[in-house]
Amino acid sequence: SSDVCSSDLLWFLYMGMLGEYLGYSKEEMHEICKFKFLQKEVADETTGEVFKYIQSTTKLSTTDFMALIEQLYRWSAETFGLTLPPPNTQIDMNLD
Repeated sequence: SSDVCSSDLLWFLYMGMLGEYLGYSKEEMHEICKFKFLQKEVADETTGEVFKYIQSTTKLSTTDFMALIEQLYRWSAETFGLTLPPPNTQIDMNLD
């Protein structure tokens, strides 16, 4: 669907803009954001041991992915004073 496509483009745009602003590559920024926003815990019911893991952005539902983009938008503005394109932005790419 076009929603997934535009949210994916927005994610890569955000990674590029944030990375450039903070001095990281797009890939490094992607890992930093996954670590910050997609860290989860699961407890082993037998031992009580808690395991931490990082969710994959590709496994998120569209709703969760859009929530992640919303979080990134706010975090960028509040933490760094960097205004990214709003999450509801329609992105058109010219592939000439």
